[in-house]
Amino acid sequence: MAAKYKILALTVEYVELGLSLHWSPEQISGVGHLIDMPVSHERIYRYIAGNKSAGRTLYNALRQGHKRYRRGVNTKRCVIPDPRLIDERPEVVENKERFGDWEVTVLGKPRHWGTRHAGRT
Repeated sequence: MAAKYKILALTVEYVELGLSLHWSPEQISGVGHLIDMPVSHERIYRYIAGNKSAGRTLYNALRQGHKRYRRGVNTKRCVIPDPRLIDERPEVVENKERFGDWEVTVLGKPRHWGTRHAGRT
């Protein structure tokens, strides 16, 4: 595992000065590269997040609050209540007499679902 990257004290002062002037981390990073004080905008965001967990309020200087991205959380996905197996479908569907009876087959791996719709008329 790689060692943690430490920000120099002078760079920390520069970052805090930029935040006090309400610069975005991208602006701080861009100007920092011009004045030979390079620091990435992602490192600035990590520094701010570390200060927030330590009880400091540098995150208040961010214009939009910068909500942290959470991987794997998908609240828009719905779960079908009481799902039925294809063997349990009603007899009227099996007869293929009604307009609009659909059969859906799910293909693929859990993260790469694909569906195939077979229309029945």
